[in-house]
Amino acid sequence: MSSVCAGLGQALQQGWRQGFPLQASPFQELARQTGASLRELLSQCQQLQRQGALQGPRVHWAERLSAWRLRARLRLPQADEAAALRRLAALPGCTWIEQAEPVPGTAQCTLHFELQARSAASLQAQRELLQQAWGPALRWLSLPAPPCPVCCCSAPDGPCTDPALAQRLEGGLPLCAHPFQAVAVELGRSEREVLTRLRHWQGAGDLQALGLAPPHRSQHQPVANAWLREALTPAHRATLARHAGVVDVQVLSPAGEADARLWISLGAPRELALPQLEQLLAAEGLLGLVQERWLGLRSAPRAQALLFAEAGG
Repeated sequence: MSSVCAGLGQALQQGWRQGFPLQASPFQELARQTGASLRELLSQCQQLQRQGALQGPRVHWAERLSAWRLRARLRLPQADEAAALRRLAALPGCTWIEQAEPVPGTAQCTLHFELQARSAASLQAQRELLQQAWGPALRWLSLPAPPCPVCCCSAPDGPCTDPALAQRLEGGLPLCAHPFQAVAVELGRSEREVLTRLRHWQGAGDLQALGLAPPHRSQHQPVANAWLREALTPAHRATLARHAGVVDVQVLSPAGEADARLWISLGAPRELALPQLEQLLAAEGLLGLVQERWLGLRSAPRAQALLFAEAGG
């Protein structure tokens, strides 16, 4: 069994998880790569899953499906921070949360976060839930809207036209010899129908891959941030994004303000993050445009937004 485990680990490291085969018995291919029987391989995978070291194959949607995005700043009493973090992390469209370093002598905490969705309606539903909970404590920061006002999948037969199957994929396929057949039975369909639909989504560029991987572990990354008073040109934004350590360059439109701003984030060790960001902005001649800067700890509650889960679920 140890050889099977070693072979499985090697297969994952080689990127097999990025190309889970869309065939009736996909684990047969992984068994061939590891030199194990199908039964041995499935037994090992199931054991790793019970130990919390492996999850069932989950869908990786193409980036365009989460084209609707929204950010916000939330200011609350520090005593409410833990509850707010749990609430945000539970929201299916929340992709990251950042805890700003507290200002000494204050009893307030500041959280920044980003929501992603597959449609304007889905994004609005998430926004309304948070607005009801926190109201004036929130400051919304809109990101540029995608070209499609409804969704960005390959309509008329993309994932948004079959949310039941898409949601089931986000929950993970069962670790069994015929996972697509098991899903088909749950949904009252044929295995062939399910596989045909998935192959179409993959060919159309909606489904990036089905991945077999360890469960997501949220890690905190120190990030220095700055808001600039101008959005700059696309070429200038591209130049900023190419600097070492830069993890984010986004145009945003704060609620109630006519002019767009630029948000730039740089990841680095805590004591170096802000100095490195300041050096970058100075080198680009942008220090005079800085409206605000802060240091935070950013973490991702999940590897990818759950685009087909209900916001209130």
